[in-house]
Amino acid sequence: MLILSIIIILVAGVSALQSLPRLEDPRIDLRNVSVFTSFPGASAERVEALISDVLEDELRQLYEIKKINSTSKAGFSALAIELQDWTDDSNNQQIFSKIRDAIDDAAKSFPQGAGQPILEDKRGATAFTIMYAITPSADTLSDIAYMGRMADELADRLRNVNGTELVRVYGAPDEEITVNLDIQQLALSGISLAQVSQRIASADAKLPAGVLQNDARNMRIQVSEPLSSVDVVANIPVLTHDNSYLRVGDIADIQRSVITPEKEVALMDGVRTIFVAARMQPSTRVDRWTNAIKDKVEVFNQMFTGSIAAEVVFEQNRYTEDRLNELSNNLLLGSAVVMFVVLFFMGAKAAWIVGLALPLCAAFTIFSLSFLNQQIHQMSIFGIIIAIGLLIDNAIVITDEIRLNLLDQSLSRLAVLEKSVKHLFSPLFASTLTTILGFMPIFLLNGNIGDFIGPIAISVVMALVGSLAISLTVIAALAARYLPRDASTEHQWYRRGFQWPEVSATFRLWLAWMLGKPIVVLPLIVIFCVSGFALSSRLDNVFFPSADRDQFEIYVFSPNGGSIENTLNSTLEIDKYIRAKGQVSQVTWLIGGSTPSVYYNQVMNRDNSPNFSNAVVTTETVERATELIAELQFELQNTYPDMKVVVRKFGQGPPIAAPIEVDIFGPDLEVLIQLGEKVRLAMTKVPGITQTIPSVSNNEVELAYDVSENDSYLMQLASNQVALQLQQAISGAKGGSILEGTEELPVSVRLSKDSRQDLRAIESLPLLANGITSVDALGAIHMVPSVSAITRLNGERVNKVTAYLLPNVPAVTASQQLREILDNGGLELPLGYRIKMAGDADEQAQALGKLSTYAPVLLVLMLTALILSFSSVRFAGVIGLVAILSVGLGFFSLWLSGLPVGFNPLLGSAGLIGVAINGSIVIIAAIASNPEAMKGEINAVVEETMSCSRHILSTTFTTVGGLIPLLLFSEGSFWPPLAVVLAGGVGFSIILSLVFTPTLITLLCHLREKRRQLVHNFKHR
Repeated sequence: MLILSIIIILVAGVSALQSLPRLEDPRIDLRNVSVFTSFPGASAERVEALISDVLEDELRQLYEIKKINSTSKAGFSALAIELQDWTDDSNNQQIFSKIRDAIDDAAKSFPQGAGQPILEDKRGATAFTIMYAITPSADTLSDIAYMGRMADELADRLRNVNGTELVRVYGAPDEEITVNLDIQQLALSGISLAQVSQRIASADAKLPAGVLQNDARNMRIQVSEPLSSVDVVANIPVLTHDNSYLRVGDIADIQRSVITPEKEVALMDGVRTIFVAARMQPSTRVDRWTNAIKDKVEVFNQMFTGSIAAEVVFEQNRYTEDRLNELSNNLLLGSAVVMFVVLFFMGAKAAWIVGLALPLCAAFTIFSLSFLNQQIHQMSIFGIIIAIGLLIDNAIVITDEIRLNLLDQSLSRLAVLEKSVKHLFSPLFASTLTTILGFMPIFLLNGNIGDFIGPIAISVVMALVGSLAISLTVIAALAARYLPRDASTEHQWYRRGFQWPEVSATFRLWLAWMLGKPIVVLPLIVIFCVSGFALSSRLDNVFFPSADRDQFEIYVFSPNGGSIENTLNSTLEIDKYIRAKGQVSQVTWLIGGSTPSVYYNQVMNRDNSPNFSNAVVTTETVERATELIAELQFELQNTYPDMKVVVRKFGQGPPIAAPIEVDIFGPDLEVLIQLGEKVRLAMTKVPGITQTIPSVSNNEVELAYDVSENDSYLMQLASNQVALQLQQAISGAKGGSILEGTEELPVSVRLSKDSRQDLRAIESLPLLANGITSVDALGAIHMVPSVSAITRLNGERVNKVTAYLLPNVPAVTASQQLREILDNGGLELPLGYRIKMAGDADEQAQALGKLSTYAPVLLVLMLTALILSFSSVRFAGVIGLVAILSVGLGFFSLWLSGLPVGFNPLLGSAGLIGVAINGSIVIIAAIASNPEAMKGEINAVVEETMSCSRHILSTTFTTVGGLIPLLLFSEGSFWPPLAVVLAGGVGFSIILSLVFTPTLITLLCHLREKRRQLVHNFKHR
């Protein structure tokens, strides 16, 4: 039965390991959606009032929405909606449906000319799993329109691969049938551009003309010649002002073309391309899905050999395998260290019994992950690494207890098993429960931070549950069955464990001395522990460290109002400069928006931004990427001073747009702009800040057309008619569409480019009403400054001033320095205005606030469990004090390492509380079982402490040993701070377990016994 149980557990773990999805990082549930609405020709103020405000009013009625950020630009509105933290993938689709209904209701109030709002609910904080670039073959020069159609074809094929969640195309142009009217011919004909577009639209007969029904059959009626080609459009007749007829082709040049200006342009190594990015479902194994995608793309490349090729730009599977292999190697190495520690302390026979707990508990943990809909990624594996030293503690304690009881020859092996399990069930259950409660704040975190960090706690908790169950059953049975009963100490160390009688005797004497000097010993230990809190305050503060990766990203901001062509030209120069650097293997760009995310922490929030370009640079090594970030930041900014260039590492943790952000709230745009400039000035005083960017500024130029009321009245032209004719002349008007297979191409009617590309041409445009006049005849056009964008948060205007940092500059520390400058006279706020620090500092404060929400409740539960276990409030209070002091020891270790304070060390402290107290729990349980020790007798307390010292030392060293690979061999800066706090805190907790706890317990017992004697003497006086 015992062997069968072992086989079942191992087979279940192996089976789950083969079937569980594998990812690089945890999948963050979708809580962020966007709403995009176009309003061509409208100013930022009009977009705010007529589009953004209307949408916000409808959306704010949904209680599921936590935050609404809106950006109103000229002709475009973007809303970023964040749902409440309690939402997840089990209920977010229902909320998205409510959001769709709300924006549909809002759209009914939109003015004429505004587009239908588009809900983007698939973006999220998740990287694409694989990305391809569509490039022409070497022997052909395919036009970009053809490449776009091939990209759509490939996207359709990838969507058909099982396990595909999302496929998007970036950098593909939109095509249309362009009717470029000759302005002179149009004026001579006496017809307007609107009339031409309406005439073309009226000739577009795509609607069915009915059904002929008789007794024999039903036949559909279709107008025989809908718009099907350029020639059909050219032959459409148009009636002129003198009732003569012209063909559209007589007054216009008609061609199929790319819509200009393009919304976005993609580059790979300086060459125009189109990206096709695909993301897999979270329930799929990345390696198997990637192979299926590659097979599909290989067939595509073979089919279009000689014209188009799809090349891999990014493959997450490579990073996933590297990351999981690194952590798996650390896991195996940690297991080896733990096994050596057990062998050293307990000998070979006990070591294999205790060591069997490792694969059994690991198998149990992995099997349990499948029931909790978890995946295998760096967080879940790290949780198992943390649990290595913890899960073996129970096995060590139960094995050591059985080993000692086997020395009693009067007991049978079965009786030894029964006695040992009964004796240790309560303390082992209490220590396991308190450890689990220590990790529960992490387990209970919700929102993005919970999705990211929570899997660590899930792995640890399940490992601890499995450890308790397996240790009290399988391991206990094996120990009682196979451990020797020989009490002789004349054996080699590898048979019974290393014995050091001299050290034991010396420590016994020192312990007896310290137990007799509690007034000296206890304050010294408390001061030593508390010093960790004070010393760690001098360390740098970060939310999460940056990712150590062979990739980094670059933001390029051209002046507001710049065209995408100008941004493209500048980007090509920067791209050439970057690729000239050594060990740069690939540079990809997206001009006009955020590049497709190749890392979960990337923020894609720059839609419809012609003055923005975003690059991902891939180098040959991680070290080279780190070198280039600082190097390029200075060089690019100096070489291209008219552009704002930001070079930054990928971050860790939940996505954050910028490391430092100051939000200025208030009603007046001019005041917000002035305050924003003052904040930017204060930011220049903070060391390490490279670029500052306000969300509201007035450095964009706008053309103002002052129409003469008298002249326009005489021409019977109202201002809105003038605006409509100008808009149609410059932007064009839609005139139906042409169907080509399953593709529908819109027909756009506009003036030729020469008639609308500069100010003089605009002034010469004809205006039709009661006769023909020109733009300059009705008024004058002049340039005026304009607001580039208006940003709002939850309906309140806000100027978000963001700042970016040099590498290795701690964001939270820099944010604190900025706050001090602003508080000390750097910014005086008028009445009705306020500021809020955002960025990393705000996210850290929110995350710590969530942790602190659960901490008091869990602390009470922990103390309650201890009180019930020991039937003593005082003993529970001692454990609570040990928990607090152990955190100080963890931060003292962090100070010794010089690593920064951040969310990871604080996270480690939460887990440390539950781990570091286990030794003290065992000591108190041993003392409580000895009546003499409970009287405060020093010799009895020494004996009980020494009897527990062996497995306390072994469990401590196994816990520390399991983390040693992360401390010494882990690449990057993400795991070491957390590992240092855990390993250092647990390692130093030996002082608390073997010195502080018995000393304090002896003092309390002695005082209690003295009080009893006083009461007894008083009663018998």
